Amino acid sequence: AAAQLLEEDKPAEALPVYQDMAKDGDIPEMFQDLAALMAVRIEWGVGNEEKGNDDYLAQLKPLMGKSDSPWQAHAYVQAALIEASTQNYTAAQGHIAAALDIEQTPPSLRERARALGHIYALEMKDAAPAEGDKDQEPQG
Repeated sequence: AAAQLLEEDKPAEALPVYQDMAKDGDIPEMFQDLAALMAVRIEWGVGNEEKGNDDYLAQLKPLMGKSDSPWQAHAYVQAALIEASTQNYTAAQGHIAAALDIEQTPPSLRERARALGHIYALEMKDAAPAEGDKDQEPQG
């Protein structure tokens, strides 16, 4: 039902469905984990003004710690996207490295993680002061 709502471009309606699924102990844990991940993706994507990035990262943390979850690497990549949204590329790179260290990371997600890691590395390089810019005396 939630996936259908997303296909119909109704994320605000899909969100509570995923949130309820994430808490429903009657469904398999694998689907609860997927629902938790999807809830973070949707809510962060639409920009809930009551929550900050730390809230979303806290929601992902249990999933990032589940080595037996097929969604663990996905959670790390989502955390990287969240960190990068505030230019925290060092933390984003750490999440990317963690996703790439997971042996079961699907090939398509692995490629996405590598691409994001490359972008973040370029952003970090652009943000770093040039060698000649440090402690340079004004000329005149």
